[in-house]
Amino acid sequence: MKKFSFAQVNFQQGPEEFNSFYLPYTAGIVACYALSDIAVSTRWQLDHLLYKREPIDQVVEKLKDQDCVALSTYVWNREWNYALGKALKQANPDITIVVGGPEPAVTDDKIFENYPWIDIVVVMEGEYVFHQLLKQDFEDLESIAGILINRNGTAVKTADSGRINDLEHLPSPYLNGMFDKLIADNPGHSWIATLETTRGCPY
Repeated sequence: MKKFSFAQVNFQQGPEEFNSFYLPYTAGIVACYALSDIAVSTRWQLDHLLYKREPIDQVVEKLKDQDCVALSTYVWNREWNYALGKALKQANPDITIVVGGPEPAVTDDKIFENYPWIDIVVVMEGEYVFHQLLKQDFEDLESIAGILINRNGTAVKTADSGRINDLEHLPSPYLNGMFDKLIADNPGHSWIATLETTRGCPY
């Protein structure tokens, strides 16, 4: 069984005594959708779901034996994610690093010159794309729409992926138990849940 982990880290929220964190909804729903396919879940397992900042060296020790680490990247965690990805690649050159979210510079032709440790960038929404990456075991990447592939520092763009217009058919990480272990393992936390009612920036 191959292992993948997801990082969608954020800051602690509110007063310190609340010990409050966001549940990693984006990572949860992307992993949820991929694992809802038996062709994926019989070959891949979600190992770690990271939601808070910890020292990079400790996280590397936790994740360096993974087959894939996916980094859900926003303005508030970009530098931490990039430091983690680089350190993981140094610790294990065979690990596959996938970066998604709104922050990767997908229009920059030199993205892989600047960040050579990234293997794949997801250009838009992650559910369909990440599912295909796992289903195909990261083989025949050019056939998977919606990604940038690092080919020796050169960005190879595949076909555009379609937008997900109907969120109803995406499995919920709240309802299918994706977060149950995370919550049980951290009984001192209070949690903030994101509810997604629509998608896409109107501007």
